[in-house]
Amino acid sequence: VLHSALSKLPDLPSRHQRLWRGHRRKVTPSPTIGDIVTMEGFVSVTRDRESALEFATKANEGRSNERTLVAFLEHSSAKCVAKLSARSGETEALFPPGAMFEVVEPPGDTADEDGMAVRRAVERMRQNVPGADIDLVYVREVFGD
Repeated sequence: VLHSALSKLPDLPSRHQRLWRGHRRKVTPSPTIGDIVTMEGFVSVTRDRESALEFATKANEGRSNERTLVAFLEHSSAKCVAKLSARSGETEALFPPGAMFEVVEPPGDTADEDGMAVRRAVERMRQNVPGADIDLVYVREVFGD
């Protein structure tokens, strides 16, 4: 029922619009370039990197001091749920269950800026969580055979 409802929501304006997901744990095993990652449930993402980093770095939430920021570079199945979201300013989108992604190289245009944003977030997080770290992983959506 939820999957059917999601399919009726509007597509995002561009399949190349960068999307972000902050995880309050480390993705294990650490993905390497070329790995395929399948997201089992619905996956909530935002169009705002800082919102995703803020979610990932909440010190009082999550059991791990190691977190992950995922950047979605190419996608086609994400649907816009911003008008339905409790966080309307977050510009939220949702991937359906079973969405598959290939881990890819960092993009040449923003990798340095993304890395600096992650380093700043790690510094802030370490004020409350000693040994904190955030992995930055870039992916693109793929489809199974």
